[in-house]
Amino acid sequence: DLHEERASQFADRQEWAVDVWEAVAAEVAAALRTNVGMGYSYLRYAMAMRLRLPKLGKAFEAGDIDFRLFQTAVFRTCLIEDPEALDTVDAQ
Repeated sequence: DLHEERASQFADRQEWAVDVWEAVAAEVAAALRTNVGMGYSYLRYAMAMRLRLPKLGKAFEAGDIDFRLFQTAVFRTCLIEDPEALDTVDAQ
């Protein structure tokens, strides 16, 4: 949600040296009191949960799977580009 909000808020700032992804990662890192690298990582997992693997994300939110399994699934499916194949994997 934060990424979408910032993207719409700063859509006309394409000449900025820092893009929205970097700005949101820094904001997440600051909120969680960690480094920007971890902010990128958390943002990547959040985007996967929301956009690529929403069913898996719901299972993680419900506590049906732990973070380690969620991380593994995100990592192992990152090369899947076909939406139908990704949906099939997500359902499994």
